[in-house]
Amino acid sequence: MLEISNLISEEFNNNVGEASRRNMSQMKKELLLICTAPESCRVKPGEKPVVSRFFRHTRLSLLSVAGATPSDWEVSIVDEYVKPIDLSARPTCVGLSFMTAGAPRAYEIARQFRSSGIPVLAGGYHPTFLPEEALRHCDAVCIGDAEPSWPRMLHDLEQGSLKRIYRSDPQASLSGLPLPRRDLLDPREYLTRNSVQTSRGCPHRCTFCSITSFYETNYRHRPVDEVLREITALSGKIIIFIDDNLVVDRTYALQLFKGLKSLNKHWFSQAELTIAQDPELLEAAVESGCRGLFVGLESLSDENLKKVDKRFCRVEEYFESIDKLHKAGVVVEAGIVFGFNEDGPEVFSRTLDFLIESRIELAQITPLTPFPGTPLFNQIQREGRLLTMDWRYYDLYHTVFQPMKMSPEELQSGTDYVVERFYSTKAISKRALASLRFRGLFQTLYPVILLNLAAKRRIETWEERPSMRENGLHWLSAATAIETPFGDANHAVT
Repeated sequence: MLEISNLISEEFNNNVGEASRRNMSQMKKELLLICTAPESCRVKPGEKPVVSRFFRHTRLSLLSVAGATPSDWEVSIVDEYVKPIDLSARPTCVGLSFMTAGAPRAYEIARQFRSSGIPVLAGGYHPTFLPEEALRHCDAVCIGDAEPSWPRMLHDLEQGSLKRIYRSDPQASLSGLPLPRRDLLDPREYLTRNSVQTSRGCPHRCTFCSITSFYETNYRHRPVDEVLREITALSGKIIIFIDDNLVVDRTYALQLFKGLKSLNKHWFSQAELTIAQDPELLEAAVESGCRGLFVGLESLSDENLKKVDKRFCRVEEYFESIDKLHKAGVVVEAGIVFGFNEDGPEVFSRTLDFLIESRIELAQITPLTPFPGTPLFNQIQREGRLLTMDWRYYDLYHTVFQPMKMSPEELQSGTDYVVERFYSTKAISKRALASLRFRGLFQTLYPVILLNLAAKRRIETWEERPSMRENGLHWLSAATAIETPFGDANHAVT
């Protein structure tokens, strides 16, 4: 099907080629890159951002696209989490990078600009997985990494010979990547502009994860010396590594941590929990500045983990591993997902008890979301359990499929229940006091107190999320108080 798109490129270029060549003949070539936001998070004219600055760090994907843009283009970035788009703007070209939940908004933006004759180029996870869908709304799609294809796309656009599909080699070297254009963002709008990526992909094959599908099971990393040079040039103390699994290549991670040690930075990232069972690796991470890790625990059921091919996680080691991270001074944010095949209504109170007892400082608690492009999506679609393909609801807040051992309403309300209880004032206070006892005020203030309060405020103040009735199902808002009798009424965090 994708080859067919290129066969019609001649007809397409007859329509836009003349306009493109006319725009390219102008001395000033302007590229507008847009980060889309869902309705509940989008900044509207005259309003302040909904999402706290403590949860905002730079959108590295668009900064990398800007870095790969030829120097004769003038580039600007609009982040809808921070400011509204001026749809009356008339750039030479618009670039959109988006995930599944952002697709409807991206297509709306594309329609607005294309109606004025402005070409729109798309890339990112959703266009890579569903390029034919994206091409119904955009002029061209980049499949995979942007850096190898982006200059060619702009060159072809200038020549009036833009193709419909550009595909990057998933095994291409990451050596010599152009530096992200951090200068294009206002530092006052973000916790830090210092987002850095050392690797792409993951060798694990968890069936619910988009990463493996996007990178076609390939795992690559940048040369350590290039990463260290980039970090050395950054001002500010905090670094956010956006790698999907920073420690999956142990040898590489040790080399990176050795180089980081002398830079005197504090960094946060994602890693698998196995780092806690490797004393040398954990010590090297902490000595290099590690202050917090996101770890995907996903489930307290080994059977669930087995069925989604996340076999390297051992539930019986969760408590011990988290305790080791805490003793090393590392703040833990856990990824918790509800709705796996073995999950029944009792899973919510049991998981909440675990989160409190393990003293986990932060948690991303979501219903299982089968993103298109993943084996999980294909499986649930084959089984006829998808409830909607309205991509707005694939935002990690809404139930979009029929679970095996509970109703969709039970999955939605149970997830909301755990979120609200975990981020209740009493629960936050207990976590903060526990952290103060073994970390002190400085290392408790931001990663524990401020982030928890920001998360609580986000839950309480977000606008009502989209809701609809389809086949008798209500999508419930995680920001709405849910009265659900999971567990004892006198639960530890109520």
